[in-house]
Amino acid sequence: MSNTTKLQFLNKLITIIGELVSYGIFVLLILVVAEVASRYLFGNPTIWSSELQTYIYGIYFILGGAYTLHVGGHVRIETFYDKMKGKKRLIADVINFICIAIVSVLLVWKGTEAGIESLLAGERSSTVWAPYVAPFKLAVPIGSGMLLIAACIELIKSISNYLEKTKPNSK
Repeated sequence: MSNTTKLQFLNKLITIIGELVSYGIFVLLILVVAEVASRYLFGNPTIWSSELQTYIYGIYFILGGAYTLHVGGHVRIETFYDKMKGKKRLIADVINFICIAIVSVLLVWKGTEAGIESLLAGERSSTVWAPYVAPFKLAVPIGSGMLLIAACIELIKSISNYLEKTKPNSK
């Protein structure tokens, strides 16, 4: 499998996962509406809805990061970035990659440790509902790993664009 094919596969994988995760907002919306209706219309709040909403939003946030980077949805200082050309833009992209890589590697490393520890201990939330928390903790290293992969892809694209633009015209 060529490097281009691998990058296309990873791009497609990030897109598919990101689009699937994006539907989580509808699940969250349904949970919020159901909880509000249960609480205020029927006077019968649930013991689990608020906590589940928090977990779903956390998973939505951490797994959506790679897709957001992939589609250029993260916030950056456009005023400065858009004015950068050539080597300056490449340097900004490399600095951005380094920052993302450091945070992602730490989250993968420590998140995996915490998730496995939680899984092996059978850790549960300290609420009345008391769900297992390992699946939610393991979402952190998975999402961070996906973000690191997306950042690598974006760095490769940035380097390729720079090299393409600085390549002498061949006649």
